[in-house]
Amino acid sequence: MRPVLSAYDEWTRERPEGELDHPARLYLIDPAGRIPEIYSLALFDERQAFLDIVAVEREARRALRR
Repeated sequence: MRPVLSAYDEWTRERPEGELDHPARLYLIDPAGRIPEIYSLALFDERQAFLDIVAVEREARRALRR
């Protein structure tokens, strides 16, 4: 698990009760493996995420036509 957390620059911290504390983030990853958006779940706007997904899909389709 550590390599994945490190690759996404995520941190974890064990809490006194034994639970893990970590940031609540959602990553949008494009077909090339790039991360165009990182969303904080505390501020997550599903409409904006949808628009971002549509934009990533549109760009991927353009790239296929080249």
